[in-house]
Amino acid sequence: MRSSKRGRSITSFVLPLVLAVLAWHGAVRASTSGFVPVAPAPQVLLLDGRLHIADPEGLRALPVKSGVGRFLVEDGAVYYVRAEPGEAFAGRWMQGDDGASELSLGRFDSTPRRLCGSGKTLYALYGDGENEEGTLYSADFNGGKVLERKGVVDFTLYGDRPVILERIGGELRCVVDDVRIAIMLPGRARFLDGPDRRMIFVSDGSRTEVIDAATARTVYRYADGVRYRSPGAHNLEVEAIDDTPGSPSGGMLFYKVFINGVEAGRTDTGPAQTRRVFRHAVAAGEYLVIAFERWELNLRRERYERANNIMQPEPMRLHVPEGVVLKILLYCDGRSYRVVTGLAVEPATE
Repeated sequence: MRSSKRGRSITSFVLPLVLAVLAWHGAVRASTSGFVPVAPAPQVLLLDGRLHIADPEGLRALPVKSGVGRFLVEDGAVYYVRAEPGEAFAGRWMQGDDGASELSLGRFDSTPRRLCGSGKTLYALYGDGENEEGTLYSADFNGGKVLERKGVVDFTLYGDRPVILERIGGELRCVVDDVRIAIMLPGRARFLDGPDRRMIFVSDGSRTEVIDAATARTVYRYADGVRYRSPGAHNLEVEAIDDTPGSPSGGMLFYKVFINGVEAGRTDTGPAQTRRVFRHAVAAGEYLVIAFERWELNLRRERYERANNIMQPEPMRLHVPEGVVLKILLYCDGRSYRVVTGLAVEPATE
C-alpha cells in the first residue's frame, strides 16, 4: 500500500490547479458576448494509479480499482488497463455506470504500446520483448470475451474496426478488413495519428505512405529529401551486379528476366562487375513472380551459355505498387545472391 500522505500531497497540489483551469474556461465562455455560459467538460486524471474526475464540484475518484497504467477518454467513455499482482485487466467506465466493466487480459503488465477504444470494445497492443511484432488484445465488454492476435506491428481504428500493420515473410502489410496492402518502407514502421481517420499514415520516420481506408488503397507517398520517381515507359527496374572480392574476373554475362513464367526480356550484356540493367512496364497493383536466369560467355566456345543451376537466383514474388517505379537490386558474391527491393527515388528539387 502506498503512503496516503503522498496521495494527499499530490491531490492538494493538483486539485486547485485543475479547478482554476476549469473556472477560467467557464468564465471565458460566459463572458463572450452572444454565448450562453456552458459548463466545462469534466477532466479525467490519473493520480498515483487511481483514476479521478475533476469538475467545478471538485476532484473525486472513479469507481475503478488502483493499478491503472494507461487510459484514454473516447466519446465520453473511459478506457483503461490496470494491473494487480500476476494479472492485467482491460476496463471501461462511463458516466452513469455504477461500476467499471473489466475483463482479464491474462498478462502481468498494464503498459501497452498503444491503446484505443470504440463503443464497448477496448484494443490494447502489447510488445513481445524486443521484437517488432506484438500481441493485440480486443476486450469486448458487451460479449464478455477477449480475443488476441499475435504478430501485430501496430494498429489503429477506422470507425469501430481495427486496421492492422503486420509483417509476413519480411513483407510489411496494412490490413484493412480483408484487404492486405503492401507497404514499401525499409525501416521499422508505425501508424501516425492524423486529423481524419479515413486517411491512415504509415511511417518509418523518414518515409511515409498514406492509405485511404475507405478504398483500401495507397493514395500518396512522400519522403525526406527525395521524391519518388513516377513511372513513364517502365515501372520495373532491375540492376544486377557481381559484388565479388578481389580483381575483376573479366567475365561477360547477362540475365534473362521472366515475369509470371514468361520471358519478358534481358539485361544488357557486359562485364560481371558492372551493373546490368533491365527496365520493363508491368501490371501495377498486383503481385508478380519474377525470375532471373544467368548467362555467361564461354570464351572457348565463343558463345553465351546458361550458368549451372547452383548459380541461378531463386524466383521471387513481389508486389508492384501503383504510381511509382519498383527497383530490384540483385547482387551475386560468387556463391549466393542478395536481393534488395524498394521504390526508385530522386533528389527532391526546391
